[in-house]
Amino acid sequence: MFAGVMQKLLEYYENFVHASDIGTEFKIPAEHAMLTDNYGNDCSYVGKPFINNCNYSVAYKALHHIYGDVVPATSSKANSAHLLEFDQSEFFALSDELVSMDETGYLYVPSACQNSSKACRLHIALHGCLMSREVIGTTFVKHAGYNQVAEVNDIIVLYPQTHSNALNPYSCFDWYVFVTFYN
Repeated sequence: MFAGVMQKLLEYYENFVHASDIGTEFKIPAEHAMLTDNYGNDCSYVGKPFINNCNYSVAYKALHHIYGDVVPATSSKANSAHLLEFDQSEFFALSDELVSMDETGYLYVPSACQNSSKACRLHIALHGCLMSREVIGTTFVKHAGYNQVAEVNDIIVLYPQTHSNALNPYSCFDWYVFVTFYN
């Protein structure tokens, strides 16, 4: 995104929350992507899977900003056996075009959270447009960086998945009112 657009978005959000509640980074010469510190295209690349290696972990920065006491990942690998696939259809009317949810979602459960005696946090990671399972498989779920940070901080990560349809051709979450606006 263009820096000017992001500055305007920041100003908009400041109408609703205090500036200290908003995390920003305007100094990285990155394109429109999820930025990681160990996976993806070159930082200046624009295109699928929209995950770029910019030596900067948005996942860590976001989780640290939200929870405060989060430490960086100690490894670029998460335990792949802890990534679970689940059926989202019990939570959504999948036949409703306004919903645009995929039947499959994912959940990362860190080692320390595998038993019910440990109280763990929950983070919901929403993929961007063209970053759903339908478009890039499990690339976002496995490589956005959340699982690695979650593993060392006892945070369960929920990855709901959308799918494309006539009202949502890029399988976006409706955070910019695409579906609502046109109906």
